[in-house]
Amino acid sequence: MSILTEKQKGIRHLLMGNEAIARGALEAGVKVIAAYPGTPSSEIPKVLGEVAEEQGLYVEWSVNEKVSLEVAAAGSYSGLRSMCTMKQVGVNVASDYLLHMAQYGTRAGMVLVACEDPGALSSTNEGDSRPYSKMMEFPLIEPGNIQEAKDMAKWAFELSEEIGNLVMLRSVTRMSHASGNVIFGDLVNTD
Repeated sequence: MSILTEKQKGIRHLLMGNEAIARGALEAGVKVIAAYPGTPSSEIPKVLGEVAEEQGLYVEWSVNEKVSLEVAAAGSYSGLRSMCTMKQVGVNVASDYLLHMAQYGTRAGMVLVACEDPGALSSTNEGDSRPYSKMMEFPLIEPGNIQEAKDMAKWAFELSEEIGNLVMLRSVTRMSHASGNVIFGDLVNTD
């Protein structure tokens, strides 16, 4: 059993930022997760993949970031809460389809988690995906600590459904890979 599927509300666990984002997605009832691997985002789909069967999730490593965004959008258009994760340079790869999504919106909540790598510690170059949210007019939220990462991940799905559009959750290497205490909320019933 994974700590991420702990059902006891109010319990406190030490989680990495990416694990906290994954827990927030589970608390929100995410069902479709698509990603393209790249540090600092890779742990989110990895830990969700480990609980996929138990939680009734579809988790996919896609062939590129654009395809992962399309898979997550298909989930949203089918009425399933969906999440797409990638690093900052991947947002550039997915930007063509991202423009269409921003224009036409979503159905069920959809969250794009863009994990950025300031200093290019594990990337070929630095990048900043924040201008995409301004240019394409969809919300961008940025957690300031590990608890906020969990809480904002859950809230991002609610916000997405309220506005009928994609919400971007931005993390950075130090947030994604740092650890902190997280108080768990209710886990969506998957029985």
